[in-house]
Formats: sequence, C-alpha cells, structure tokens
Amino acid sequence: MIVTITLNPLIDRTLFVVRLRKGVISRTDRKEMVAGGKGVNVARVLKNFGLPAKAFVMLGGHTGKLFADLVRLEGIGLIPFWVNSPTRFSTRIHETSRELNTTLIEEGEPITRDEIERLRGKAIGSIQKAKILVLSGSAPGANLSTIYRDLIREAHNNKTLTILDTYGEAFLRGIEASPFMIKPNRAEYESSTGKPLRTAADFRAAFRHFHDKGIELVVITLGKQGVRASFKGETFVLKPRRIKEVMPVGSGDCLIAGIVYGLTQNLPTEDCLRWGTAAGCANAAVWPVADLKKEQVEQYLPLISVRKKHEG
Repeated sequence: MIVTITLNPLIDRTLFVVRLRKGVISRTDRKEMVAGGKGVNVARVLKNFGLPAKAFVMLGGHTGKLFADLVRLEGIGLIPFWVNSPTRFSTRIHETSRELNTTLIEEGEPITRDEIERLRGKAIGSIQKAKILVLSGSAPGANLSTIYRDLIREAHNNKTLTILDTYGEAFLRGIEASPFMIKPNRAEYESSTGKPLRTAADFRAAFRHFHDKGIELVVITLGKQGVRASFKGETFVLKPRRIKEVMPVGSGDCLIAGIVYGLTQNLPTEDCLRWGTAAGCANAAVWPVADLKKEQVEQYLPLISVRKKHEG
C-alpha cells in the first residue's frame, strides 16, 4: 500500500469566465470543484494507475466535510484526521478568451498542541503497513515544522520507502531524517540553501549536499527545462519536447506519482524518472489538474530524452 500525507489540503474551485474585468460583476460560464493538495493529487493519479493508495489528510469544519465527500466521490481511499481549524479554499478564475488563470489561495490555520500530538499518533498508525510513504506540501504553522522528520524516522523503522516533497522549514527538518527521495524545484533549493543552481557545477554540489545527508534519490525539477536527478553515482538529465501548456499546476505531484509507479514495477531508475517526467508533461498539457490515466502518460514517454552520466 502507498500512503500520502497532506497536512494543508484545500478545496480547489475553478470559476470560468470569458473575461475578468476589475471593479465590475462577472458572470461565470461554469464552475468545477475538486479536493486539492499535493498528496491528494499523488493519490488520485496512483488510483488511476490501478495502485492501492490512501490519502491521509488533515481536515476541519464544514469545508473539511465537503472535502471528504469530494474525495470519496472520486474513489480515493481517505484517512481523515479532524481538527478545529476549517479546511481552506483555493479559487482559480479561468478566463476562456485568453486562457489566463488568476488564483487566490487561503492560508492554512495552525492547530493546537493537543491536536498535534493526536496527529502524530494517528499518522504513525496509518503508515505502519505502507510500502511507500509520500509526504507532500506545506505544514501549516511553525509548530508542525518537524512532523515530516518524525514520520520519516518512524517509517525507517518499518522499512518504508519515503519521498519528501515540501519546502521551507519543514523541508530543512525533513531531510535530517534522510528520506529515500526528495523533489525540490530550483527556487526551493536556492531558498533553503542560499546557494545558486545554474551551472553543472552547481548541480553537482547540490547532489553531493543531499547525498551526504543520506538521501539516495535527488530529483530537481526545472519547469519547462525538465528534470535533473542523481542516484547511486549516476546523474540524469531529462528533457521533454516542447508541449502546448494548458495548466502546469499539479505537474510536480504527477511527476512523483509517475516515479512511484516505476518503483512499484521495479523499473530501472532511468525509466522511473522517465515515467515521472512524462506524467508531469501530460498533466501540463490537459485539464483538469492531476487526473491522469496511464495511457495519457504512455503517449509522452517517447517524447522524453534522457542523458545519463556516471559521476566518478
């Protein structure tokens, strides 16, 4: 079983208008609403791929109940943890006349010390039988900055493979526990280390930095420029052919789902990375967000070039 952890989920609402004009009333053509959050996106894609995945999600209030209903309607396995703080909304306004998106995201609210202790207990219990654990997204409030680190350490005791995809303090604390894989983007790496990431030497230094902390697979995403990765003395540069981008939101989550799929199929590292990169591209080229079928990803696999080098 694969378990994803999402501590700061949101209800992702999209309103479609022909053109958004400031200071006047705009009528929507249609609206869509889906349970969002990075780990939920990963679980959705894995479910579509036919893999057993459950989403552990921190929820609260009447919006949390709506979120849970949306998840169950999709058939995603849900492990809810209930708190007092309401689940937040993200509102995206999509202008159909020019394919332009404007997004407003509410901040997550911190939870109490008692809720944190109960959260740790339930999360630890939920990952006991997991083969792979994906920890995704932000942790609301400074008092949760070490939660990913603690869960990774607990997962090590169960011989569970761990993947960390977060940023800021939660990322810095999380890598202390040596997860199997991390997936920062360029901005997240530069902000967390204070070092640039532009030249080949910069990338080699970044890979060494994380490998020295016991992290085996380092994946750095570069948007349209592709992916760079390092694993057991080999580096990989993956570049997709140019695609017509529709909505890139959630592409990093799809990339993780693609890599996880490869891991579950015991594919070589190069093929796992190719699946991940293809999944990210396939997501960027379609609507809705992070709702891919395996056949869609397979169409992009031939479009991903891979350059591999052994670092002596």
